[in-house]
Amino acid sequence: MILKYCALLSTFFFIFSISAKILDLDEKKLDTLSSSSTWLKLLNYEDGILTQERAPTIHSQRFYLSQDSSSNAKQELISTLKAFKISEALEDINQHPQCRFPARFIWLNRQLDLKSLGIKKIDCPEYKLWSKNETLNSISLVFATGYLGNPASYYGHTLLKLNSSSKTEERLLDISINFGADVPSNEDPVSYMLKGLVGGYDGSFTHSKYYFHTQNYLENELRNMWEYKLNLSRTDQQFLLAHIWELIEQDYTYYFLNKNCVSRMYALLSIIDGVELPKMNPLWVVPQEVIRAVNSATYNDAALIKEITYIPSRQTQFYDKYWQLSSAESGYATIIINDFDKLKELPTFKLTQEQQFRVLAVLLDYYQFVIAKSGDENNYLKERADQILAARYRLPIGKPKFEIKTPLSPHYGRSSSYTQFSWVNNQTLGSGLKIKIRPTYYDQLDGSTGHINNALLKMGEIEFEHFNSELRLSALTIFDVISVNDQATGLPKDNFDAWKFSLGMKKQDLACSNCLDFTVKGSKGWAFPLSLNITSGFFVGAGLTENYQNRGRVYISTSTFLTSSITDHWSIKFDIETLKYIEYGKKSFTNYSLESRYQFNVGKYSFDARLGVKKHRTEEVIASLGYYW
Repeated sequence: MILKYCALLSTFFFIFSISAKILDLDEKKLDTLSSSSTWLKLLNYEDGILTQERAPTIHSQRFYLSQDSSSNAKQELISTLKAFKISEALEDINQHPQCRFPARFIWLNRQLDLKSLGIKKIDCPEYKLWSKNETLNSISLVFATGYLGNPASYYGHTLLKLNSSSKTEERLLDISINFGADVPSNEDPVSYMLKGLVGGYDGSFTHSKYYFHTQNYLENELRNMWEYKLNLSRTDQQFLLAHIWELIEQDYTYYFLNKNCVSRMYALLSIIDGVELPKMNPLWVVPQEVIRAVNSATYNDAALIKEITYIPSRQTQFYDKYWQLSSAESGYATIIINDFDKLKELPTFKLTQEQQFRVLAVLLDYYQFVIAKSGDENNYLKERADQILAARYRLPIGKPKFEIKTPLSPHYGRSSSYTQFSWVNNQTLGSGLKIKIRPTYYDQLDGSTGHINNALLKMGEIEFEHFNSELRLSALTIFDVISVNDQATGLPKDNFDAWKFSLGMKKQDLACSNCLDFTVKGSKGWAFPLSLNITSGFFVGAGLTENYQNRGRVYISTSTFLTSSITDHWSIKFDIETLKYIEYGKKSFTNYSLESRYQFNVGKYSFDARLGVKKHRTEEVIASLGYYW
């Protein structure tokens, strides 16, 4: 590493020993090139959120060939051209500026014909080996669905995959390009979220074999993936690849909301001439929004995406088959899992040969699924998976018949932000109005494709109410999450665990007008799929809030819920909760809510209509119209 930076330093001093006159370029040409949008993108200059003044986003000095990284784009252009003219042999040729910045070289050569300026092309062995220019077939954008077990993955993740045309290499050995925060291994979730919001981490591009991500997402975190193959010419693939090489391990400031993996992948694709991408929200952006944008983008007046591949996780493969079993088939599968010696008796079960095929297929998926979940403690599970395979080989040749289920791709999902207008009739306060604004992401009724069914994930939601000519804040959600598994089977190692946690400000009850207090609440519970469309759950938890009307600050709670998707557009939810304060008078309250939602589109815009009733000391009926944006 020391030798590498010494080589960079010697290159640096050599650059500035070259006379500027050798460039033989007038000021007007330099001004035109340095103000070009492509040149600014190559330098990773971006507009500010509040101003249109462009500034560099990379703070690694090694990314710049100027003496001062804060210098302007024109000075960096001059320094780059000077550096490219170096002809002396360096100790490590891979540290030659042409090898470090191949995309700059490609673009400048198109604009200037560098050979005519006396700049000879340098052979770069490391870059040539890494880029696989001879075998690169295509580039894909990959989306992994959200994972509520890790705050860094709540909203999903995007990365790039370099698809090789080599027949000797498998898909999993292809190179993947990832952008993420450089987070210490022992960082706790709360610190991660707080630092991520205020730019407390560096972020960088890294590269690894694709199987690293498939192992992590599909096997460990049990997340589904979609691969969007890009419709790019070979020339533009090479240009994009060259720019990625320049960015590997350069340091950015990472922001959880808007300068994240999503915005960096978006910026990479926008560097290609001919790619027309919809504009993104500068304040917050989630992975699914970029997937929606890329899918609607064009490339030289054609679609940017040419092929979409769905890659289900181990868990999804198992669930898709398990829930297609008849009651008899699932019963026998359960018998074998609970008493594995019963596998030998499979031929004596009252099952047809086709049913035996189906049971064994589900058992194999089950053991592969629990092996993935259990980590290293899985030797006996692997032995059982092998015995399932052996049992299958003893049966005649044939395939089990299952319906192949492919969910809607994430780009069909609705927009992630939401505004709701409501008319309210409150038994105590009378009739009024409410307005709710939710930057991200979904609740238990409006989860869409790419989201976790019957779960909830909200950040930054704010609600105002207007009663008796007064407008006031009625709720502020800093963070709210409910994690459920609405397809859990209840088999060993596939339990019904659920949990929820919320942090923010909310009214103590619906009857008060000035009782907005800070509240933190957590619960642990279980969620049960009663059918493919109905989920029920039960929670036990505790909360901490302000002492309103001498009730106390700490309470314990029990709650139950039921959600049902009646159709693809119509869903309902029922909640009932009992709170018991453990201080002062130890008062108890029972609250409930019933809400129905219907989703509809008007052209390309998504809306929903909701009707609900809730009781929290007093009753309230509410009718709402919501718009997704």
